[in-house]
Amino acid sequence: MAPSVEERVRNCLGKGRVWDASTDARALAMGGNRFRLRNLKPDTKYYYRMLVENQEGKCWAAQSGSFKAQVDSRNLSKI
Repeated sequence: MAPSVEERVRNCLGKGRVWDASTDARALAMGGNRFRLRNLKPDTKYYYRMLVENQEGKCWAAQSGSFKAQVDSRNLSKI
């Protein structure tokens, strides 16, 4: 017998399918959304993938994305 939808989702979202780091859940708006991430290494490429959850269930974005961390000059100490 084939696994149920619930079993397939549970397998897809299981412990072995998550990344080492994540952000807290937040509400999203239509269009662009921004997230502030802390403690990233400058000039380092990071990858992300969105997980969306609503009353219908959970779903990973079809594709991953990436960005390169930059120094936030507002947080630098003056010498």
